[in-house]
Amino acid sequence: MHVRMARFENVDMSSIDEDAEEFRRMLRSDERPAWMPEDAFVTLREGVVRVISLVDRSGGATTDLIFTRNEEDARKVDEALNGLNPPEGGGRRASVQTFQVLLDEQLAESRIIRRTTDSGGFMPGQRPC
Repeated sequence: MHVRMARFENVDMSSIDEDAEEFRRMLRSDERPAWMPEDAFVTLREGVVRVISLVDRSGGATTDLIFTRNEEDARKVDEALNGLNPPEGGGRRASVQTFQVLLDEQLAESRIIRRTTDSGGFMPGQRPC
């Protein structure tokens, strides 16, 4: 698995929640947005398996993590996304990198470390991340 990490700066935070919802609808839809070229839509539809969007509201920045099955899909998706411009208010693409996923482990709810509210320390048997 590979992941493309794109960081955007100077993002308009006034509509970030609405923009995220629109992005979610686009990801779940089988219909190509009018502004997206057909070849880019097909490449993204076939190559992307997971998307995580992160936001730094106080810093006016976002980071999108786009996961693909393999290096070839990562290359194709990167080319397709590089051909698109951020939407209005989407900021400036500051950096793009592609990585091979080394570890992707989701822990069971019972194993997630929780801080105690009274002492601010860790409960016996727990260790910090």
